[in-house]
Amino acid sequence: MEGKIVITTLNFENDQAKATLTNWGNGTVALSDLSSNEKRKGYATQLLQEIVEHADENNLEIFLIVKSENVSDGFTNKLLEDFYRKFGFKSVDKRKEPTIMIRHTIMPR
Repeated sequence: MEGKIVITTLNFENDQAKATLTNWGNGTVALSDLSSNEKRKGYATQLLQEIVEHADENNLEIFLIVKSENVSDGFTNKLLEDFYRKFGFKSVDKRKEPTIMIRHTIMPR
């Protein structure tokens, strides 16, 4: 497959949350569309934990763009950035909005 880029998409879901990982085949995946039907009940947290474990097991770095589209529910960019930091994400872009974050692989022990 020389000269070809193979992009794969993985969909993660639990009872109340969903997310998409796009794998570019170079050790980096993009996390998008992490959402939950019910806010502040831990569903997105549980799903993100599964995604982080998958990334670590497969030696993948995850990047995402933080952009709150639902400020009326109190989910500001700062709140979302703090949420992702709990999982090891770090800001790599210091612009105000949107914020780009990355999480480097943590090798299993």
